[in-house]
Amino acid sequence: MNSKDKGKTGERELKTILEHLLRVEVHRTGHLQGSGGHVVADVTIPSLPLYIECKRCQKVSMVKWMEKAQEDCPENKMPIIAWRQNHKDWNVNMTLEHFVMLMNLTDRESLIAQLENNQ
Repeated sequence: MNSKDKGKTGERELKTILEHLLRVEVHRTGHLQGSGGHVVADVTIPSLPLYIECKRCQKVSMVKWMEKAQEDCPENKMPIIAWRQNHKDWNVNMTLEHFVMLMNLTDRESLIAQLENNQ
């Protein structure tokens, strides 16, 4: 599978997983890259202010990916890198500032209960 096909497959896979887990509308938008001369995220969730870059790869280049996502991300959105190495689980990376922002909005008791139920 070439890298372009692997990217498309990764975007579709991530879209399906996010729709299932979050129970919200999710769009694969990476195929619109460069349309009209503007940059778009690979995957979007209309109800959330996220700029999601999707990477399905073997070699991880997190610093490069984060720099690019932060550069391309609109001011009113949070840049997120969703990535997965071949035959591994999906991961998400974000800045510490954005992680703290999300944690401040989290119901801690519900988070603890959910983690206990998943073990």
